[in-house]
Amino acid sequence: MATFRFELNGRPTRNKTYVVYLRVTVGGKRKLIKTMVEIARPCDFNAKCKGENWIRGGVRDAKVLNAQLADILAKAKETYKELDKEGEVTTVALAKEMNTEVVSPSFMAFARERAQMIYDNGGWRNWRKYCGLINKLDAFRKKRRMADITVADMTVELLTRFDNFLHKWENEREPGKLLHPNTIEVQFNILRTLVHRAIEVGIMEASKDPFLVFKYKGVKTVKEKLDDSEMERIINLELEEGLLIWHCKNYFLFSYYCAGIRAADLIQLRWGNVTASGRLHYQMGKNHKERDLLLVEQAIEILRHYQREDEKATDYIFRLLSNDAEYAGYVTQADKDRMRPELRHKMYQDIS
Repeated sequence: MATFRFELNGRPTRNKTYVVYLRVTVGGKRKLIKTMVEIARPCDFNAKCKGENWIRGGVRDAKVLNAQLADILAKAKETYKELDKEGEVTTVALAKEMNTEVVSPSFMAFARERAQMIYDNGGWRNWRKYCGLINKLDAFRKKRRMADITVADMTVELLTRFDNFLHKWENEREPGKLLHPNTIEVQFNILRTLVHRAIEVGIMEASKDPFLVFKYKGVKTVKEKLDDSEMERIINLELEEGLLIWHCKNYFLFSYYCAGIRAADLIQLRWGNVTASGRLHYQMGKNHKERDLLLVEQAIEILRHYQREDEKATDYIFRLLSNDAEYAGYVTQADKDRMRPELRHKMYQDIS
């Protein structure tokens, strides 16, 4: 089974025109076939048109251009039927029979499409990481004066050049310093995931995977831990009740007494997560795993500072988020998973 649809190249040619492509999907593998139809403005193209009016009526020679596209589509479908009878149908064979050029899909467009899917599915943190990589790839493309980075461009040579480019990228969090090697490793991990996803959906051949050869490893780092004496100093530190630093001490110690709750999970804890038997039961937002912990007396003492007579089970314990916020109505992790993207985005912004 094959599907056909027209789409527009979002990048203009040297003549400042936009080329229409026929996107062909056969057996889950996609290819773009270049047509001879070009238009002056992206807004003049309608991929979801009714009938055969891909080029809008106000465009000069729109009828002629639409007729050309209709002929190309009809020829593609007929060619597919003939090849299918012979058992030799592939996107490459289809393009060859039509005597047209198979264009390598845009890797940049694929990466942006994938990032948008992650955003729509609620993966706001991953979306930010993907956007960071895309921005760096785009800066690399511009410096190399490349019109685009296509799937065919994803080679060991390009990754090597991108590696060199990243080692000269200034660290935004630490002005005056360059990117840490481990940050660069994260960029290549995301890029490798994108490449493997491109292979899965059929726009790249597995044999063309540049990560079969290209490898990048960061450096080992040692994370210092607070020792017992340092923890005792924090626990015994006397602070004026109600001050911000007093609250921060409570948040930190409650997390400590509860096996190290992630900050985002701690901020979203509600009184309903505290059971009548003195346990803390919640679902982690990062991996959706259930956690059930016995609350030690020190943790219970911290909770007493935040208890109110009129509190509800759905109220946030530490009042870092507003109970009146729209997203506060989404209590369980299953509820949050069904939250619309822009509202989930707002919630994560407030948590951050």
